[in-house]
Amino acid sequence: MTGEMLGANVGELRELGMIMDKAAERIEDSKSR
Repeated sequence: MTGEMLGANVGELRELGMIMDKAAERIEDSKSR
């Protein structure tokens, strides 16, 4: 893989990770209520 492709994939993974973190927080919030 080239550096550019790897960089794009890392950016996508970071975005996905943030989305997953937010989703997990919402799930935890709904469980605690």
